[in-house]
Amino acid sequence: MPRTRGGCAHEIAAKGGRAGLEPRWGRKVLELRPVGGGGKDAAVASLLAGGQLSAAVYAGDDRTDLDAFRRLRELAESGELATAICVGIVSPEAPPELPEEADLIVDGPDGWLQILKWLGE
Repeated sequence: MPRTRGGCAHEIAAKGGRAGLEPRWGRKVLELRPVGGGGKDAAVASLLAGGQLSAAVYAGDDRTDLDAFRRLRELAESGELATAICVGIVSPEAPPELPEEADLIVDGPDGWLQILKWLGE
């Protein structure tokens, strides 16, 4: 169980929940966010709002990135994006459902770097 100066992370998550915040666990991180929003999914929606882009690629390696994957799929299904690609970056700490949620899996940050180099060509 992760420890912090103020006590155990699970205790902090419980206190946040009692204060009306939603605890979300990521890889080596605890996010306390307003219920119903404020995570990576909301950030993706905000960045893509306005319909200026027709395609988006998002890469991630933790549980909170799965929220962004789902939001990208929603934007593609609604027609706000023509193409949405979700790239899972495999690491020892990655959530077990990452391969199922991603369109493409790469081996670590070096694998993602290879994709970026290919896209830049």
